[in-house]
Amino acid sequence: MVSSVLMRRRQPAIDIGQRFRKAEAANIVWQVTSVFEGTDGKPYARLVRTDDGSMRKTVALSALTQNLQYVPVA
Repeated sequence: MVSSVLMRRRQPAIDIGQRFRKAEAANIVWQVTSVFEGTDGKPYARLVRTDDGSMRKTVALSALTQNLQYVPVA
């Protein structure tokens, strides 16, 4: 669950189930499975690859919201 600290940072909302692709890899789609605050106090999202559930990664929410590294998939 995202704490009130994360909400105060005014980051765009990231929803569980939302999908993204890396800007340079249009054919690989990642889906948000959870959002949490790391031990460093920064917000993170856990992602799973939609075509291979064994592929998982954790990224900073800013990587998803700034549309530089990841682009939302409609």
